[in-house]
Amino acid sequence: MNKQLILDHIEYVKKCAKRFTFNRGIDYEEYVSVGYETLMKVAKRYDVERGFTFKTFFTYRLNYAFLDYYRKNYNRGLKLGIVFIKPILKKDNDNEIYSSFLMRLLKEVDNEKYRECVLLYYLVGLTMLEIGNLYDITEGRVSQIIDMTLKKIKKQLAIKWNIYKYSDFHEQII
Repeated sequence: MNKQLILDHIEYVKKCAKRFTFNRGIDYEEYVSVGYETLMKVAKRYDVERGFTFKTFFTYRLNYAFLDYYRKNYNRGLKLGIVFIKPILKKDNDNEIYSSFLMRLLKEVDNEKYRECVLLYYLVGLTMLEIGNLYDITEGRVSQIIDMTLKKIKKQLAIKWNIYKYSDFHEQII
């Protein structure tokens, strides 16, 4: 039964991987591989008696696996409007500019813990799990803190530059 489930859903993995990688500039083959691994794990755990179809059970886990892989391998940059700050893992002139820009933006953030979480994630390059272990909070909470801090920074930039929509922001930068 598990073997037949795997064979029946190979094309579905390819379809989902294609949809997930479309216009993101990431490798399709990597996601197909992640999808196959997930398919095998899920096929082992699937139980017909729970009342879910296999496709429903599998789709949820496949999307989570794709997002998890994306977060671990690609999503390490900070996007503020059209300004993109990549993580600082080695020292050079561009990274010093990015780090000084990020430090200036973070001066506006009141909460020291929030500020430190963003710095540790983007400048030091720690994972959310490692930051969570430092502060004795969950990885999900670290993600929320970073997200809230970035929203505050974006809002402050919008107020500072009197920007209300993306096109205004673009003209302000140029």
